[in-house]
Amino acid sequence: MLFFFVSDNRKAPSATPTDAERVALFRSLAGGSGTYRVEGEKVTERYESSWHQLWTGADIAADAEISGKTLTLTTAPFKSPQDGKDVVVVTTWERIE
Repeated sequence: MLFFFVSDNRKAPSATPTDAERVALFRSLAGGSGTYRVEGEKVTERYESSWHQLWTGADIAADAEISGKTLTLTTAPFKSPQDGKDVVVVTTWERIE
């Protein structure tokens, strides 16, 4: 698996980004790659690389639900690497024919 998310309101930095601009860019993205396994209604992702080094080598599990053509994955609460707040990630995919 591979994912890369960026905020929809990212601002372009100057030609030579300042430290503050670099921080803002970092805080508005997430990405990772690795493998996944499916066990019943749970999907576990094993991160081989990640934007936040604490996730590299970690397993992150999510509950999976299929409704019609839609797959929804919901994680348990975890601390956001960006601000330390508790977050739950809900991701949905719809099969297009």
